[in-house]
Amino acid sequence: MQEHHAYGKHRSKPALVSITQCTEYGTVYNIDELRSIRSICTELGLLLHIDCCRVYNAAAYLDCSLADITSKIGADIISLGGTKIGCMLAESVVIFNPDLYQDAEYIQKNTLQLYSKNRFLACQYVALFENELWRDLAKHQNQIAKTIESKLLGLGFKTTQKVESNHLFVEVKPELANKLENAGLCYIWPGEGSQVRLVTSFDSNEDDIEALISNLK
Repeated sequence: MQEHHAYGKHRSKPALVSITQCTEYGTVYNIDELRSIRSICTELGLLLHIDCCRVYNAAAYLDCSLADITSKIGADIISLGGTKIGCMLAESVVIFNPDLYQDAEYIQKNTLQLYSKNRFLACQYVALFENELWRDLAKHQNQIAKTIESKLLGLGFKTTQKVESNHLFVEVKPELANKLENAGLCYIWPGEGSQVRLVTSFDSNEDDIEALISNLK
């Protein structure tokens, strides 16, 4: 905010804070941290948006409900993903702040594209939320990640981030990183150092773990 005031009209005016749950490093904002962020947003007159493409993994890790880390902490609007938990093309926006309702349903049409028969995509959320299927899938993803972490540590590798969801960041030599990425097993993370990102899926299994470990060996 101080930087904004320094440049005045020559800089865009901040309107919201946008965070990702889980973060791009696979770490999780706990409920107290989310409340603290919400408090700062309120103090500064900013909206709070949460990218919730992997919120299921966060809720499974924190052993809480989805509401506990979205609506109940005061999020104004969230992007609620579906594809990373097993849905096909199903992505949604959930608005909690009634001040943002006006004309919201027209925004997609304003971009000249609206899914025809969108109910066939949306109905996947019914199955996802019934009997908390999302929690079973997220717990599975998280557990597979912890299993991989244990095996990697046993082989002498080092993780660079806490494994709190379905992400692992691992230090590897550049030559090995290239081989793993070419095999479709990881993504080389840009920036300093040599580390790769491993992400488990809703359908990851023991065979996938063994394939990874075999390649590493």
